[in-house]
Amino acid sequence: MKWLIGLLGVWTLVGCGPNGLSEKEKRSVREKVVRNNASLVALRELGREIAARPEHEAHRVKVAHILISFAGAGIPEVTRSRIEAEKEAARILERIESGEDFLALMRVHSDDSGPGVYPMIQSTRSQMVPGFGAVGWRLKIGEVGLAPYDSKKSPYGWHLIKRLE
Repeated sequence: MKWLIGLLGVWTLVGCGPNGLSEKEKRSVREKVVRNNASLVALRELGREIAARPEHEAHRVKVAHILISFAGAGIPEVTRSRIEAEKEAARILERIESGEDFLALMRVHSDDSGPGVYPMIQSTRSQMVPGFGAVGWRLKIGEVGLAPYDSKKSPYGWHLIKRLE
């Protein structure tokens, strides 16, 4: 609902005043708002879809991930807001879905200070962020999923995760 209010607000502002934007500029703003909201909806839907799947019975998985964090989520050097982080995660997901290399994006965009690629086994899974491990065992090899921000299950932000093995 908030995105709809924001969208209506932008449309209202775009048309305000005698010196408002041209029709072409208005269309451009509308398209950007709709595209941005569509990518947020896709990001959220991916998180729900992955969470609804049963876990695989594999003893071991290897995953790569891109952490998109925000100020106050436990990583001191990150200054973006929570909504900026969610939007950034959505933009990166779009790039992954359009065919960009996951590992290259990980090296440039991840807020994770570690290696970014993690082998996990069931017995050590409890040492990982719960949302991160849960997604790793729900993905097929080569598939990308999402552990959305959750203060208990994924407290550091949004994890875009690709199962490698």
